[in-house]
Amino acid sequence: MCKIVFIGAGSVVFASRLLTDIVYHPELRDSTIALMDIDPERLKVISEFANVLKLKYAPNMEIESTLNRREALKDADYVIIMIQVGGLEAFELDISIPLKYGVN
Repeated sequence: MCKIVFIGAGSVVFASRLLTDIVYHPELRDSTIALMDIDPERLKVISEFANVLKLKYAPNMEIESTLNRREALKDADYVIIMIQVGGLEAFELDISIPLKYGVN
């Protein structure tokens, strides 16, 4: 069993899609998923979603949820960073610049 850590798990859309992808693969259903974020409300939302997936599709999966980065990283096999640097202003550039050159 491996431990997969999500740093910035409060990025709920990305984290929920990634959790769904992990659960889709039988080889990963016995993993420990450590969810970490600095926002307790967003962490709660993704933790609840992860536990629904666990109950329905991956009963052997372990879900950990923490506001403490060091705690989440302990014994990690894989770490996925999903933080958004620069907020929505920076994200707008991620969309507008490619569109300017015809890339949607």
